[in-house]
Amino acid sequence: MKKAISTALLLVSLSSGLIQAKPTTTVAEAAADAATSLSCIDYEIAGICLWLHCTTFFCTVRESLKVKHYVPDAVVQVYIDTQERPLADVDTVLPTVTGSVNNTAKSKHNFTARRMKSADAFGNPMSSFFSSVFGDMGFVCNGGAKPYHPYFYSDLDFAAWRMSIPESFYPESWNVFDNIDNLSTGTWGYMYPRNGFIIQSDDYKASAVIAQRVGDIITRSGQPHVYKQIPSNRRDGYWPPPPLEVGDKDTGKWQMILPNKSDSCIVFPDSEAPVDNRSGKSDYVWNLWRPYSCCQRMGQTFLESIDF
Repeated sequence: MKKAISTALLLVSLSSGLIQAKPTTTVAEAAADAATSLSCIDYEIAGICLWLHCTTFFCTVRESLKVKHYVPDAVVQVYIDTQERPLADVDTVLPTVTGSVNNTAKSKHNFTARRMKSADAFGNPMSSFFSSVFGDMGFVCNGGAKPYHPYFYSDLDFAAWRMSIPESFYPESWNVFDNIDNLSTGTWGYMYPRNGFIIQSDDYKASAVIAQRVGDIITRSGQPHVYKQIPSNRRDGYWPPPPLEVGDKDTGKWQMILPNKSDSCIVFPDSEAPVDNRSGKSDYVWNLWRPYSCCQRMGQTFLESIDF
């Protein structure tokens, strides 16, 4: 099954001319990179589902396989200049609202501690492609995101992203133990307030924390930000992932697309991030993969699922 999914996705990517030997700079290329990342899919048969199927004269219990795998729900970009976004194909969707933001020098060796970052999140086109090809067979789950749909745009989230209103007054924002690496090294950054400011001399770590903040926002409902939540509506035979949590791969994981394409996924904090992952332009792009479980409907009534 893994080989079949990979082959189909690769053929679609090749036929669309999306796979190129250059740094990814569009949402479409990020989708192509997701299509060839088998290690991130992590496909498995998780159990069976039981359904009650009834006709006019009698009812029977039918079974279907329950599968679990990751889906590239969103493409998240983090950058410092709104006039030079790393994802070039979204400029027409995201016009510059507040002017250029460029508070730090563009250098991978820049050790300025206080940084201001902008960030955006879009639905990955591969999120719906998985189920559109294999969905009727019940072997692949549909992701929650809509292709190219903007779920977060920091320029529109002005009060929360640049003024920390109202999260600067949250108790979490005053918790000195809320570092995303749980103070194991204390060298990453804090989740709250979830704004664009961070005190971090390492540009990669600063951008990773910002991406984690964005993922935290768009996977939850009722947040004090201007955004749209990635739908996570559970239904019979379909189990979407829980909200994203730091360091928990069961809620989501990240695949670097820019400055360097990676074929594997990690969770933040990534303590062994290579030096080459630092961007000379302070531009970063990740695919956010999230785990889904589902089974094919085989009757009118869902009875239960049994996990292996």
